[in-house]
This record gives sequence, C-alpha cells and structure tokens, in this order.
Amino acid sequence: MKKHAKYVLFLILILSWVHFGMAQIVYFPYFGKNKVLYTKFDWNHYETDHFDIYFYTEDLDILKDVATLAESAYKRISNDIKHELSAPVPLLYYMSTTEMAQSNLTLPEGVLGAAEP
Repeated sequence: MKKHAKYVLFLILILSWVHFGMAQIVYFPYFGKNKVLYTKFDWNHYETDHFDIYFYTEDLDILKDVATLAESAYKRISNDIKHELSAPVPLLYYMSTTEMAQSNLTLPEGVLGAAEP
C-alpha cells in the first residue's frame, strides 16, 4: 500500500505543476493588446538667446509663442535672482502629455516639468 501512496503523491504533484503552468497559457492571446503604439517624431531645432527648443510640430505660430513665453519668463526670473545662464537651456516641446509619454528620451532625475496648452 505504501508503494501506491508514493505513486499517487507523485501524480498529484505532477498534476499540480501542470495546472499552474496552464494558468499562463490561458491569457497568452491577450498579451500585448494594450501595448503603447509609439509615434516616430521628426524633431526640428530652433535657437533663441537662452534656449534650444526642440519641436516636431509644423505649427510655427505655437513655436513662436513658446519661444516668446520662455524668453520672457527667463528675463523675469533672471532679474529677480540676479543671475544669468552660462549655456542655453534645452527645451522639449510636445503637443500633449500622451506624446511625451511615448517618447524614448530619458530625462535626468528631477525633471518633472510639464504644461498643457
């Protein structure tokens, strides 16, 4: 009888492993359905006195507004703290936060600035 108990225990062990292995196969057809579809951005470069603006949009009116706002904010802040920058600041312009999330650019730690139009 002990001989059969070993075989039964071994069979139960094997069947439990097969059961746990089958759990992943059930969800296999659904894997990747919510995958983010990345957009290829055609980046352009625009320089101002204190900023290097990188953009991909074709709407140049928005780019002029972004450049004007960045320069006016820089002048106001540099006058308040009495400090001038030694190098131009890179500024990445995205049309939405969704497109920013699709970007493969790695930003340094602490850069969390985002603004909506």
